[in-house]
Amino acid sequence: EYQLGSEPNAITAAQNALACQEAQHGVTLTAQSTNIGGLTGQALFDEIMRQKYIALFLSPEVYNDYKRTCRPAIVERANGMPGRLFYAISERQTNDNVPGPGTDPNDKYNDNDPTAC
Repeated sequence: EYQLGSEPNAITAAQNALACQEAQHGVTLTAQSTNIGGLTGQALFDEIMRQKYIALFLSPEVYNDYKRTCRPAIVERANGMPGRLFYAISERQTNDNVPGPGTDPNDKYNDNDPTAC
């Protein structure tokens, strides 16, 4: 909704998502919901992305969101965020198209990554 230009709808959707998290995990997120209701512009987008990161932590979806938007602003490890997910051993064993461990491209980002945070 935020990307479509409707901040009021984005706020409502974010508050509904927080209510869903409350119900699913048995926590109280009233402060976060109230905070989102008072935000606009970039601050609203930043908070939406932060809450999405928290809700979907360890999901490839938030990893890709981070690569696209550099949000939420997180402290990276010394070598930076990985530019792509690593190939699992099962993928290496069954997919002949996966490059060998010593032959992965030298750059850590894929060609279609729009930005490197």
